[in-house]
Amino acid sequence: MNNRNRFVGKAPKIKKKQRAVEGATDKDIITLCTQCALCCKGFFFSCVRVDRRKKKKIEKLGMPTHKITHADYALNQPCSGLSGEACTIYAARPEKCVEYHCLIAMQVMVGIINLKHGEKIISDVKKQIQWFSKQTQLMPIKNGERLNPYDFMHAYLKKARSLNKKGKLSKYDNTYAIRVFEYLKIIDRYFRKTGLIGKYATFIKQIR
Repeated sequence: MNNRNRFVGKAPKIKKKQRAVEGATDKDIITLCTQCALCCKGFFFSCVRVDRRKKKKIEKLGMPTHKITHADYALNQPCSGLSGEACTIYAARPEKCVEYHCLIAMQVMVGIINLKHGEKIISDVKKQIQWFSKQTQLMPIKNGERLNPYDFMHAYLKKARSLNKKGKLSKYDNTYAIRVFEYLKIIDRYFRKTGLIGKYATFIKQIR
C-alpha cells in the first residue's frame, strides 16, 4: 500500500483574504464539515499522522495512538474523537486535520460554489454512498479490529485479483468490485484524488 495515500495529506493553502473576497468564511467551512465528516470515518484515509509533540495531548483526551515512524504517530480511523458528525477534540485535533480540506470545501473557500451548493452535494453524495456505508458494518475483523472502509477497499482488491487469476471470481464479487469502483469515482470527484481508483479501473476492465 502506498503510504502517501494512506494518511491525511496537506491541502493547498488558501489565504483568508481570498476567501473573504469570494464571500466564504471559516464558519461556512465548519458548517459544511459538520454535515459530512466522511474524512473522519475511514472512507478516505487509513489513519491520521500525529506529531510526537502533540501525541501526549491527544492521548490525554482518551485517544490511543500508534507509532508509524521514528518521529510520527497516528490515530486510526474511524476517529474515536468523532460524535455523530462533530469532532469532540476540535481545538486539539492533529495538525493534519487542521490542514486538510476536501475538494468541495476548497471550492466553497474560493467561491467556485457557494455554501448552499456544497451542502446539496454533500447530501446527494451521502445518499449515493449509502450502499457502501452499510457495507462498513460487514467489514472483516483483523487483529481484533474491524477494517475501516479505506483499508477494506485495498484488502478487497487484493482478494478479488487473486480470485480472478484462479478463475474463481464469483458473480457477487464481480458486482461488488464494480460498485466499489463507482463509489471511488464519487470520492475522487468530490473529496480527494486517490490512486486507488486507477487500480480498480484496471481490474474492472479485466473482469467486464
